[in-house]
Amino acid sequence: HLTKFHRQTKSIELLSVLLEAYLSAHISSPSIIIPVPLSTKRHRKRGYNQVELVAKFACMQIEKFDTDVHILVRNRDTRPQSSLPREERIKNMHDAFGINSNTSSLHNKHIILLDDVMTTGATLRAAKAALLPLQPASITCVALAH
Repeated sequence: HLTKFHRQTKSIELLSVLLEAYLSAHISSPSIIIPVPLSTKRHRKRGYNQVELVAKFACMQIEKFDTDVHILVRNRDTRPQSSLPREERIKNMHDAFGINSNTSSLHNKHIILLDDVMTTGATLRAAKAALLPLQPASITCVALAH
């Protein structure tokens, strides 16, 4: 909550340490971390993407990981998933993500798709579906909280 809504530096650092420990223990291949993007409206209102901040801080500590915030884009503003019942979360995320046409290919690259909270997995599934046409070697979905 402190990271997501208050940009609290200490909480960002703590989450990035946890992410760094997880990645170091479980992911052996050099990978690109792609944070799930916020809608333009939500990003403008909040002023930052909390997942992006955590990913960038963690990548400063681990050389074999890099982050890219330009590949995956949010096509439309969606209602917050936390405000929806389970059945409506999938509908809410349908076609919510796309690929920036100016990005280089991810063909045969290892991707770590990162989100802050996972409840039903609808957001990560929708974001992963948008990345699959780029034919990455693998996509690992990671959430900072469940």
